[in-house]
Amino acid sequence: VICNRTKGTVYVNGGNFSGGKYYAGNNNLSDYGYGGTFSVKGGTFTDNPVAKYIAEGYKVIEENGKFNVEDVTVTIGENVDGYAINFPGMADNAQVTIKNSELTSRNPLNIWGENMVINVYDSEIISVDNNTTYDYAAIQLNNDNYGNVANGTVVNVYGGTITALNDNDEPSNVVANATETGVVNISDETIVTGKVLNYVANIGGVYFGSLQAAVNAIEKYGYNSPIVIMKDFATSEATT
Repeated sequence: VICNRTKGTVYVNGGNFSGGKYYAGNNNLSDYGYGGTFSVKGGTFTDNPVAKYIAEGYKVIEENGKFNVEDVTVTIGENVDGYAINFPGMADNAQVTIKNSELTSRNPLNIWGENMVINVYDSEIISVDNNTTYDYAAIQLNNDNYGNVANGTVVNVYGGTITALNDNDEPSNVVANATETGVVNISDETIVTGKVLNYVANIGGVYFGSLQAAVNAIEKYGYNSPIVIMKDFATSEATT
């Protein structure tokens, strides 16, 4: 809907947005890799049948870019594989501030950029994990084993709530971390419902929290790709 093709700042104050169709987009907001700044205060961002993201990543925030969000509501449909805010590999070193906002999707904060600093204040982050074949998370630090990995990125959550539940209202993943050096810090004042998952393996870009889970997925879903071990881990389980 809005594309900032400069290195300057675009201010968005209020409004209702329901997805754009620009380039690789389905973007409500994108800087298209120019390293500009978005300062967003107020507004509602929702998906439509072809638009799944507030900032779907082709080149949403380039290296050293800035993204400031305040009093914003982002809602992605329950049956849409979308992200409330997506930070792609081009977002290295970006500075992000999110205040008093509500982000709802299967994967509200999806992060690929390295050495980012993302500060979230007094916001609601809600993961609706209703996909039976993939494990989503409210905050996800990614690693695709091809050079896109959120190493060194720090996410700080101050106050607010993080809720991650599946279809049966059972705890899902609050944090899923596939990196070696990326971290998510959650303050004691934050109300958290869910669990933390540190991925150890993936199959063709699908992540798993244990080697046994990856083996089970091959047997159940017939994946043809090999299991990739992503980090050192210890287990007392026998894997069959």
